[in-house]
Amino acid sequence: MMTGTMIETAAAPFKLGVPPPSVAPGLTASGGVSTVNETVSYVYTWVSALGEEGPPSPATTLTSKSDAIWHVTMTPPTAPELANRDLDTLRIYRTIVSAQGVPSFYFVTELPIATTTYDDNHAINTDAIVVNNEQLATINWAPPPDDLEGFVALAGGFLAGWRFNEVFVLDISQRAVDSLKHSDCDYAQ
Repeated sequence: MMTGTMIETAAAPFKLGVPPPSVAPGLTASGGVSTVNETVSYVYTWVSALGEEGPPSPATTLTSKSDAIWHVTMTPPTAPELANRDLDTLRIYRTIVSAQGVPSFYFVTELPIATTTYDDNHAINTDAIVVNNEQLATINWAPPPDDLEGFVALAGGFLAGWRFNEVFVLDISQRAVDSLKHSDCDYAQ
């Protein structure tokens, strides 16, 4: 992706997609007076200045008091991960288990990309509050391959990208090039 200024100054184009953090969050808990323990998993994602959210980090899980303060540590993107990308913020998600016993990741907070620590106070930021936030939508997303040869717009709000004999399809209603899924196909020469 290129902007007018980037073209005028011969700058390198932005890379498509937002990479996932490769390092799982660190997680400890302290405080709390509850006699009830809960098991919670945390992940974080990176978000571009355009609001494109990438796939999540690996998850970290811990059991502690339900009203504890959960100390989450994140690893900022490395220089190669930032190169030719406009990563701006990170989002933290934690699991809440439904009445049916199914855990889902819910949004907790959004912070500047260089932030390395966050304290999630479960006595204030209770499950009853967090469950009203958005669920993690990017859990199965992946950035496009680095050697993508090109892409075209299709009817219905889709993009199709290709490399060699592979086709990658993106539903652009999802707002990011990160949800590319692919299938092998043969093409005529």
